[in-house]
Amino acid sequence: MASKPLRFLSMQACPDKNDSAALYTEDQFHQLLRIEVKRAQRSGRPFLLLLLNCSSSLERRDRKLEALKRIRRALYCCSRETDMKGWFKEDAIIGVIFTEISRIDDTVRDQILGKAKLTLNQLLGPEEAEKVKMSLLAVPEDRMSCQTEE
Repeated sequence: MASKPLRFLSMQACPDKNDSAALYTEDQFHQLLRIEVKRAQRSGRPFLLLLLNCSSSLERRDRKLEALKRIRRALYCCSRETDMKGWFKEDAIIGVIFTEISRIDDTVRDQILGKAKLTLNQLLGPEEAEKVKMSLLAVPEDRMSCQTEE
């Protein structure tokens, strides 16, 4: 049985640079992550964790704020409203917790990574988007597998 496609926001529906598309702080995000891991272990329903290493894009102080706004907007475009977004490691790695995914397979993984990469390319430009390294993990650990972008 094929997975249902995830429904992402269109570029027009994504927050623009004036919108406050906030990210959870590192402590808040790790607390949410702990809760979701426990829930996934208890229910047997895994979730996906997308990690974006943005440290290279955020290292230039003069462009940091603008780069962060664009990355944040990209995350809101390539995720659902109910997915949790926050700092996995402050000022370096942003995470997105994709919950309530009926089935995790290569199609869903490719869809999430592809949408994230496409959106980052559109909002940051190919050169800056290349600097953002992405990993996608299936959680809980007994089902843990990691897929990184090529």
